[in-house]
Amino acid sequence: MVMSIAMPKRGGGSATEFRCLSRLKVDFLDPRPEQISVDDIVTGLCKAPRFCGQTPVTYTVAEHSLMVSRLVPPSLAMLAVFHDATEAYTGDIPKPLKVAMGAAFTRLEHKLHQAIAASLGISPDLPPEIKHADYVALATEQRDLQGLPPEQYDVPAGIEPVNEIVTPINSTGCIERIFRRRIHDLQELMKWDRGMQAWAA
Repeated sequence: MVMSIAMPKRGGGSATEFRCLSRLKVDFLDPRPEQISVDDIVTGLCKAPRFCGQTPVTYTVAEHSLMVSRLVPPSLAMLAVFHDATEAYTGDIPKPLKVAMGAAFTRLEHKLHQAIAASLGISPDLPPEIKHADYVALATEQRDLQGLPPEQYDVPAGIEPVNEIVTPINSTGCIERIFRRRIHDLQELMKWDRGMQAWAA
């Protein structure tokens, strides 16, 4: 028997709602700022494996985000920390699968990104510097974690990895402490606290 994914959920609520550790529910078809929690984002990113776990040891989206935040000017670092925040809710979906899912997933991800940005009080638009840093980080990760030669990096021509070697932390608790500390330090640096007032490091 084939079950419909739209069947009613026990206890009510939409079949497209996802309950987070905070008990907040995010509706994937209608995500709203009030459904978003910084704690849920931190929890998700610090446990979500990059590359769907296709690395010798676990390397998380949070670790990737930390790297990107250090490859951009300080004024863009907070945006960089959260540039993949949607993956706290969706996981790190590989680009080929996103392409296969088509426009429906693109729209869903865009709406979720907009809700997150509004909740945190950050720009929903990622400047070119962050996109470039994202590619640099990807090339570096594919070199160090997947052992790929330069001609196989999934990045535009001219993008080169950094000299620093990527070393996975491989400890969820340690990653979360480092990630929270990075956010806290950037708050202090930029005096940026909109959307974070109820969150304690």
